[in-house]
Amino acid sequence: MGRKADRSGNGQRDIRKDMVQGAVLGGLLYAGLYALRIPKAFMEFDHSVGVAIAAGLGALLYAVRLRSLLWILSAGTVIVFAIATMTTIVPRAARGLIRRDELRRADAVLVLGSSTTKERKLDHVAFARMIDGLRLVQDGWAPRLIWTEVGGDHPSARADVAEIARLCGNPTVEAIGPVLSTRDEAMRFATLAQKRGWKSVILVTSPYHSSRAVAVFRKLGLDVISYPSTEREFAPSNPKSTRERLEVFRWWLYEQVRWFYYRARGWI
Repeated sequence: MGRKADRSGNGQRDIRKDMVQGAVLGGLLYAGLYALRIPKAFMEFDHSVGVAIAAGLGALLYAVRLRSLLWILSAGTVIVFAIATMTTIVPRAARGLIRRDELRRADAVLVLGSSTTKERKLDHVAFARMIDGLRLVQDGWAPRLIWTEVGGDHPSARADVAEIARLCGNPTVEAIGPVLSTRDEAMRFATLAQKRGWKSVILVTSPYHSSRAVAVFRKLGLDVISYPSTEREFAPSNPKSTRERLEVFRWWLYEQVRWFYYRARGWI
């Protein structure tokens, strides 16, 4: 009886040990996927609670003897991370996402929205776009600036935009929205352009977003001039550091998924 009880106890301890190992490996796997922004690209999921979910799934896989699947996924994540950060494969592929047209006068400059902070400020992506849009208006390429306000759980940054515009000479600035996607932005602006009789627009957005954005707007019959904003977090033409190449990979992956989705919906 004693030996049987001991074997049973050891079996229980082995299962607990396996589940702990699976939880740790699952959490680490999610950390790697999160660094690559894979959950964001495929599921629009960008929350740290994913670590707990992945840890639970990892423990379950170990418990049901599917630990090899977890190791395969982890190995694949390491390989993708190495390719993204140690080679020039992704930066070269991502260059095709950038579209820059020759500037000409237009009826408006349209600055596409991005995220905002809890303090109701434009984030660094939205700020870079706004500055370049205001510069185009100041240089006389269009008489007004329109910007799209992102909806959802993003706080309004209208006061911040008004302050930035004031510091840039108070050009005519107008917000449209709330919007939740590039498709929303295109439809909102197309309605406004039709109402006011505008024929052309200079579209300002991030470099790697520019090609898809133009395709979406032109699908609605708009005359679009693409002007990618200045990227200040890394050098799109030649990213060198691990952080820069990782950021390029994140943009490239997100845009690849969105190109597929938009084509499937007939939006481009």
